[in-house]
Amino acid sequence: MVTRNKIQLFIGGVIIIIVLADLFAGKFMLSQGIPAGDSYLNTYQLLREKYDAINGNVESARKLIWFYGDYKNQPQNSIKWEEVAARLGDKNSQYRYGKRLHAAGKENLGIFWLKIASENGDENAIVLLNSISENAY
Repeated sequence: MVTRNKIQLFIGGVIIIIVLADLFAGKFMLSQGIPAGDSYLNTYQLLREKYDAINGNVESARKLIWFYGDYKNQPQNSIKWEEVAARLGDKNSQYRYGKRLHAAGKENLGIFWLKIASENGDENAIVLLNSISENAY
């Protein structure tokens, strides 16, 4: 029987693997500051954001989505942190993650995340799900 604790343990393990893969690949090493509003994130701060994100801080996950998506233009890394934020319950990330998966051809998984986002009250997810169901017939 799968319990909530086993699911949380599994999700935690997946998130840790993602972070370790990033760390071992050396992608966290930066020779320059990272713009974040009026301040800069140094290498230590970036590592801290990753640590905080894997320990349940949605705001840290959002910063990493922005960093890898907008600043570094690394969509593969951005989507990893989008998944983390979605799993942490951020309805906007659930919507964006579901939309990205659906657009990438992973329709069932995309719809799964869009349904979760819509259940959490994301209006964009509701509209997109309605559009998908209308186009299915």
